[in-house]
Amino acid sequence: MEVQLIKREHFNRWYNVSSYFMALTVTRFIQQIVYTLIYVSIVYYMTGQPLEWDRAAKFTVIMILIGVTSYAYGLAISSRLDITNGCFVGPALSVPLMLLASYSFGVGSEGIPLWIYIGMQLSYLRFGIEGLVTSIYSEGRAQMSCPPEEIYCQYKAPIYILKELGMEDSNYYKAAILVFVYFIIFKCISFFVLRQRLRRAKASGIVFMVGRYIKRYFS
Repeated sequence: MEVQLIKREHFNRWYNVSSYFMALTVTRFIQQIVYTLIYVSIVYYMTGQPLEWDRAAKFTVIMILIGVTSYAYGLAISSRLDITNGCFVGPALSVPLMLLASYSFGVGSEGIPLWIYIGMQLSYLRFGIEGLVTSIYSEGRAQMSCPPEEIYCQYKAPIYILKELGMEDSNYYKAAILVFVYFIIFKCISFFVLRQRLRRAKASGIVFMVGRYIKRYFS
């Protein structure tokens, strides 16, 4: 629906594609920040995470990056497909990303096949989860409390949680940078696909006007 509106307004030269895309990016980015701050302010406290400013800030930043990258991913799909096809293709393409993001959970990072490892590197959700986990459980996280009735708590030490998730060697800053790289890639794809789509629509409109002119004055 919005693409059809853009086609008409762009054909009438109200604005160019770059101006529209920049305005869309800025407005949606601000919305994502506001929504993420509301979500984090509730979830971070309710899950009993350490009230440390640097840890909470890292958690918030990676959440914002995941949000804007997911939106850019959806925009890249919707820039090319209509509503019906986009609603089908979007979730279908998201399933492999989610499966690859959680592949090593419960078994660790040892013994992962090469082709699975390559696929994991292609999932921005994998790096998003790594950023979330490392922001909470790495960088000097104190040992967690163990109930008095328990004899042994293996996951009292955060390092065991990281090993169980296959993220003992993960780095927060690397994960955040790679999520941002995927954000840029999806945004570039969205822009070029939308521009190409509008160019075809503009060319079709010009052909239609020329044809109508010929029919009117020469037929």
